[in-house]
Amino acid sequence: MGFALAAYRADHQRYPDSLSPLTPTYMADLPRDPYTGDELIYRREGAGFLLYSRGPNRRDNQGREPWDRDHGLSDDETANWDDVRLQIPVKEN
Repeated sequence: MGFALAAYRADHQRYPDSLSPLTPTYMADLPRDPYTGDELIYRREGAGFLLYSRGPNRRDNQGREPWDRDHGLSDDETANWDDVRLQIPVKEN
């Protein structure tokens, strides 16, 4: 999926607003979230994007992974974050 997004950007000088323009030129089909069977979550962020799976807990943690720490939340509050993400450009904590 990341390579398809990169190829789209090379051809159009920007990332798509949704994943649907990737088919059929860049991908035959869009992959599904392996944990939920739903569509992967994708959103443009500035000149980049955030693409993620809900992860093993099947909850939408807004693309946050276990090692993310946000606004002084405790380890207990962030322990269940398990989304699996690809973010370009990478957001710095």
